[in-house]
Amino acid sequence: YQVNPVQTVELYRKAVEYAGLTGSETVIDAYCGIGTISLFLARQAGRVYGVEIVPEAIEDARRNAALNEIGNAEFEAGPAEVVIPRWRQEGIV
Repeated sequence: YQVNPVQTVELYRKAVEYAGLTGSETVIDAYCGIGTISLFLARQAGRVYGVEIVPEAIEDARRNAALNEIGNAEFEAGPAEVVIPRWRQEGIV
């Protein structure tokens, strides 16, 4: 998380650039916090999944997605090392 708002946008743009998103990708954001990076990426990815161990942060991430009218992002509370393998078993890769 970047506390400088001007640099936040620049850092997130760089992340999107390096990811080379085309709009069809599935992105997993481990330890997503309140979903700021997840939601930024969701604007250019097909689907985004965020996982975070802090349940309150996941509630905030869901609220942020709703406030920003982003419907292609899902968030789940739990340890990434447990949730991500389960997602893989469910076909999320």
